[in-house]
Amino acid sequence: PVWIVRRTPELLAELGKHEELLKDPASDEPQQPEFAKNQYRSLKEEYLVLVGICTHLGCSPQHLKDGAFEEQVEGVPEGFFCPCHGSKFDMAGRVFS
Repeated sequence: PVWIVRRTPELLAELGKHEELLKDPASDEPQQPEFAKNQYRSLKEEYLVLVGICTHLGCSPQHLKDGAFEEQVEGVPEGFFCPCHGSKFDMAGRVFS
C-alpha cells in the first residue's frame, strides 16, 4: 500500500512538538534521500507519501487520527500504529523511540 495524505497547517505545526520522542527526528540516518532530511520528510511539506509497510515485520500500520493516536503517544493526536508489535510513526513517517 501507498499512503498519500495532504497535511493541514495544524498537522504540520504538530510535527515540531514531539521531536524529543523520535528516534531520528532530523532524518540523519543514511537511508533517507537528501530531499527528505527535513522535519516533513518531503519535497512539499503539505504532502506525505509513504509506503504503508512497517519497517519491522512488513505488516501495514493503522492510520489513527482525530485524537485516537494519543492512546499510543500522549499529546500526539495523529499518527500510524502497528498493532502487530507496537511500532509508532508520526505524520512524517518518523519512528517514535
